Amino acid sequence: MDNNIVLELKKITQKVIALSLKTEKVIEVLRKPQKIKVFEKITETKKEDNKASINKTVSQEIFHMTGTDIVINIIKKAKKGVNISLLKEKTGFGDKKIWNIVFRAAQKGRLKRISRGVYSLPK
Repeated sequence: MDNNIVLELKKITQKVIALSLKTEKVIEVLRKPQKIKVFEKITETKKEDNKASINKTVSQEIFHMTGTDIVINIIKKAKKGVNISLLKEKTGFGDKKIWNIVFRAAQKGRLKRISRGVYSLPK
């Protein structure tokens, strides 16, 4: 075989091995429990010298929350119920996922339908 081809094949082999090692590291990271920030509220307060400072209030970090738990927590904080577009905005989930979560939770009695597309917790 040509010497150049052998060198190119060795380089390709080294790159494949390096990529497989990186892939294994990514898999290890994904298997570890991840912290999820659910809500973040930003409030502004004024100091005595009229300079505005921002105080961040972050809800507690929650481990391994399901999509249903996240949606239920958002609805729990709303007094008059929550519509689907607000749930999409707050969670970042797609239409299909939101509808499936709401449908299953309503079937199990965890949610109550107030009107079309608006849900709250049962009393």
